[in-house]
Amino acid sequence: GQYSTETVTPNKGLAVFCPPAVDHDGVLDLCSVGNISKGLVLLALPTAFFGKHYFVKGINAHTATQMSITASAPLWVRTDGEVTRKSRGFRVECLPGAIRMITP
Repeated sequence: GQYSTETVTPNKGLAVFCPPAVDHDGVLDLCSVGNISKGLVLLALPTAFFGKHYFVKGINAHTATQMSITASAPLWVRTDGEVTRKSRGFRVECLPGAIRMITP
């Protein structure tokens, strides 16, 4: 499946992939997309702008303080809005207080 991770919502693209995400709880909010058809993805995508995409079976919300992903082949990884490299695996961890953020 594919994952989106947010600590604050909405992201700069204005899609609300993880509606309950906040910047102060020490938790990563994750959106996973399983093995679903492109048609279902296209159906769900417009609703993500309102955080309503979880009606599609195969799109799920999760929370964690850390997450590791390992793939059988290198995949493009987007970090902080930038796609810079392919990787077979990576780890994401929430470190409360590690970055000072100014939020509205």
